[in-house]
Amino acid sequence: MFSIPRPASGAILVGLLALACVRTNPWPVEDVAAGHPVGNSSREFQQYSGAPYYHGGIDVREPPAPNGPWLRSVDSGTVGISYSANPIYHGVILDTHDTIEFGYWHVDSASITAAVLDAWNDGTVLARNVRMGQIVDWPACGFHHVHFYRTRPAGETDPMVFVRPKNETVAPGVNEIAFAQNATDTYFAGTPPGVSGDVDIVAQVSDQIFTAGHITGAYDVSYKIQRRIKFWFFQFWWTVASSDPIFPSTLKPADVTAATVFQTAAPRSSSSNYCGTESYFYVLTNGNPAAYNDAAGFWDTDGGAFSNGRYRVRVVARDASGNSGTRTQEVDVAN
Repeated sequence: MFSIPRPASGAILVGLLALACVRTNPWPVEDVAAGHPVGNSSREFQQYSGAPYYHGGIDVREPPAPNGPWLRSVDSGTVGISYSANPIYHGVILDTHDTIEFGYWHVDSASITAAVLDAWNDGTVLARNVRMGQIVDWPACGFHHVHFYRTRPAGETDPMVFVRPKNETVAPGVNEIAFAQNATDTYFAGTPPGVSGDVDIVAQVSDQIFTAGHITGAYDVSYKIQRRIKFWFFQFWWTVASSDPIFPSTLKPADVTAATVFQTAAPRSSSSNYCGTESYFYVLTNGNPAAYNDAAGFWDTDGGAFSNGRYRVRVVARDASGNSGTRTQEVDVAN
């Protein structure tokens, strides 16, 4: 069982001060001062062919060219244009003066403005808040979007942390908490479930970012385990273990770990089909405290720290706007 204590109040203060000092940017599409529908979020489970991976950046949903809104430069910087053999994959890259790079993918090439082409050809700096182009017409189920990413030398970061405004008010949902034998898709049954041995805690988590049309992953997810304490006619729940958020920072983890963080097998199989089912099952015990290790990440119910009896697991999901959703599930440890 991996249990990481919560940081002390001083560490929390340092974290808040760091967030207050981050370099923010507007939304990448008009109206740049308003929130926009997001179809896929950063660090969300993805699998279309091949191995699972994390979605990098955010997919901002807006109508395509020629009548859709304009993409705008979120900062000043030098410009790169990436042309693809497939016209839906053209992109514009904005490299700022402070080593932050922004990417706009799925740009309609015919709409790329003279200002962008001139900056690209001349090697000059494109100013902030300049029209750049429009979104290409997406061929699958009308999923027109700009894939917007933000990266720096340390790696790719979640753009939702830095866009302003980020005044989304809908909290993420924790739809289910289930318990499986470690590193398997064999689940413990019962109401409440009875568990033993090494246990994986699996939570179905969903979020919606400025739209009810798509389900995305959450910004972070954590859990705590509480023991039921009974005294005469009274009972209360005492926290005996807790985890840090499954993602320890704003950075996107290595894609190879996606199959460990997310459950990929029936009956709780994660899906990122934006034309169909979007559902995300996080194996919370495999997360940050376990260093994304399936075999080593588990709730050790028979290791001596957890006597038999009634417990409950409380899962908290958060979004980048500060909203949170919770769910608790009682469980009996019976070794």
